[in-house]
Amino acid sequence: MIYITFKKPDKKNLVWSSSKLFNLVYKKEWFQDPFVIEMIREIDKTEYFDDNLFKSPVLGYIRAEELSGGVKTLILALKYKNPDKLYYRLSSIGDNCYPLLDQFQDKVNVYFYGNCNPRMKHTRLRFYIEDSGKIVDNIIDYIDERYRIGREETF
Repeated sequence: MIYITFKKPDKKNLVWSSSKLFNLVYKKEWFQDPFVIEMIREIDKTEYFDDNLFKSPVLGYIRAEELSGGVKTLILALKYKNPDKLYYRLSSIGDNCYPLLDQFQDKVNVYFYGNCNPRMKHTRLRFYIEDSGKIVDNIIDYIDERYRIGREETF
């Protein structure tokens, strides 16, 4: 399930920089997972080469630390096991990540801080809004919930 909160999470639970966290905690074994390799191929158009080496059509040979922030966020969400419930900023993933995020719904629970409006077109994305208990599957309902909850928190 993909969970969203519109209320800013506690600092210890909010991942401000997925890229920095990834660079600190990733494990080479993560790149043995076919789904991780697929995400890297789809999002960054980059091929896994060997160990900690990837081949990008734009950058040439790169290390894992040089993958995009969006793919790093999704890999963390899938692979990083932390005892605290971590919220990734929704703005840390780009439009090209949403089709793959769609596949997370049945694999793992992922938590996002809804600090932007997602591109939900051409996906089957369903977000469980923690603040209201509603499940939204389209941008209109998402925006309605975001602004309704935001108003409640402001006043």
